[in-house]
Amino acid sequence: METVRNIIAQKSKLFEKSKQSIFWIQSTRPQDSLKGPIDLSWINVSVYSNQSYFNQFIGNLQTKFNLPSKGIQPHQIINDISGEAKHGNILAIMGSSGSGTILLNGKPSTVERITSCSAYVQQDDIFLANLTAREHLMYQAKLRMSPDTSQDAIIKRVEEVILELSLTKCADTIIGLKGSKKSISGGEMKRLAFASEILTNPSILFCDEPTSGLDSYMAYNVVSLLKSMANSKRTIIITIHQPSSDIFALLDQLLLISEGRLAFIGTSADALKFYSSLGMECPSNYNPADFFIQKISISPGNEQDDLQMVNMICDEFIESSYGQSLKKRLTQSTSIVNSDAYQSMFGHSLVYRSTYLTQFWVILSRSFLCNWREYSVTSTRFLETIALSLIMGFIYLRQEYNQESIMNITGALFMILINNTITPAVSVVNTFCHELPVFVREHNSGLYRVNVYFLCKTIAELPFFLILPSISLTICYWMINLNPNGTRFMVSLACIILVTNVSTSFGYLVGCLCQSLNAALSIAPTAISSLLIFAGLPINQRSIPKYIAWGKYLSWPYYGNEILVVNQWKGVKNISCPYWLNNRYITSTPYGHQIIDCTVTGEGVINKLSFSVGNVNFDFAMLFVLIVAFRLTALLGLHHRARSFR
Repeated sequence: METVRNIIAQKSKLFEKSKQSIFWIQSTRPQDSLKGPIDLSWINVSVYSNQSYFNQFIGNLQTKFNLPSKGIQPHQIINDISGEAKHGNILAIMGSSGSGTILLNGKPSTVERITSCSAYVQQDDIFLANLTAREHLMYQAKLRMSPDTSQDAIIKRVEEVILELSLTKCADTIIGLKGSKKSISGGEMKRLAFASEILTNPSILFCDEPTSGLDSYMAYNVVSLLKSMANSKRTIIITIHQPSSDIFALLDQLLLISEGRLAFIGTSADALKFYSSLGMECPSNYNPADFFIQKISISPGNEQDDLQMVNMICDEFIESSYGQSLKKRLTQSTSIVNSDAYQSMFGHSLVYRSTYLTQFWVILSRSFLCNWREYSVTSTRFLETIALSLIMGFIYLRQEYNQESIMNITGALFMILINNTITPAVSVVNTFCHELPVFVREHNSGLYRVNVYFLCKTIAELPFFLILPSISLTICYWMINLNPNGTRFMVSLACIILVTNVSTSFGYLVGCLCQSLNAALSIAPTAISSLLIFAGLPINQRSIPKYIAWGKYLSWPYYGNEILVVNQWKGVKNISCPYWLNNRYITSTPYGHQIIDCTVTGEGVINKLSFSVGNVNFDFAMLFVLIVAFRLTALLGLHHRARSFR
């Protein structure tokens, strides 16, 4: 079934075709009140799926050159549907697979007005696993409720919702991952999802498949909860697929859709009477929901006959007393659309419900708390860093300044660089991609801005990427016996910290641009491995073909390696050379003795690797530039990601 999620959450991908389509809200509350009973009505609504970018491009060419446009018309989801949902009732939208469902008028002003008085509970329950249920609701309340709401009022409202939705037992339990042993139950997660949305006491509640993934007992409890919420004069609209007879008995109204057309809207009793008038009697002891779905479904292999049956049912409903009565009620209500009362009913709602500073402090504190609760991940990061550093320190332990140590020290610097390049990027990709679904949902619900989330996430992760590279370099530096000068150590430390943060910035970029975690984890190491080739050790810079040599300017390992090598070898004057023979020495190989030129100064080592002492300041500047460039590009990618899921 095309669900409410596909229409409402992706409203930017839909457009309304009929020029006569009208969608409005009829309020029974006082005009100066922001909460209260609301009746929802819509008339002659048609919806088409948006075209792909390729089809839009082809369509533009056809328009420009007056070519026929056959074959690229958008797919119609909803065909001229009218209906209403009354406060105090549950309206269940049912239909066969692929039917389509309800649209809230795509005009921006209407969306803002709907947002100000409604809430939307999506099918999938997505939460930050490291928060307790009470903490989650507190953060949600701070972002959803009015900016002038006091802390005491927020706490009071959260406790009221916890009590109303029977979450007291799990209020201080870590939410956890769905399906894991250390988490709240599926039913509790569903109730927590409802609790998040009703914090602002909305008059209209949209629910997408609220019983999905629950057993029959939990499903009945959830719909019973919705029934009790409807009894408090809320308007509840849900999509539901083949409810049990017990659940069906709780539903007040049905909206049956097939092939994008309205097959019935009204009470279940009236639905049975209407289908009975068409010669379709529901057998006794038979679930009416299954009966209705069976009559409006298109069966494989019998498409033509079933389609004729569906069209007959839809046509008969339009002409029936039920359809005519609906048309009359909606026609009488259309006068509200242009009235002054309607225009002033909602006022001007804000796109975001809280101020920029409130969003910033709430998301920042939440991000720090979630990171702090990642005990296993945090401890693994530190243990991995210490273990790798100790292993490298023992392998390259106490190097002396001779001909053999030139390769050893240069190789050790390169290995330090690799450890602080690949690991941070992959770590960021892994954690960032897991949290993106929560971000997309909350941002599209108007809780916070994209740049607020990205900035807070960056700040919350920063301590890790300052402390971990510092630990790594400190252990390796003194065990390997690198340049003992204190200033040289601080330069190396600054370089490694910058390289680590360029890598994390690249990880954010890949995570924002890739559509899945698997794709991001495949792309990030591959791209970094390619850039490591330009770092100066795998291949001498002078040997790289000119047509690809520009790649080093995108390679932060190149800038980092040049800084480390120059910082290590600059000013070194006495690299010993055994068996002197005019600045050459004899070494043994499997093929006999070989005479090799000695490199007796640090400048010689630097020149041999095609590095330059004068490039260090430029290298530092480029590391800063890459951090800014990668993060800005990642932010733009995150903006696009958020918009594509609306």
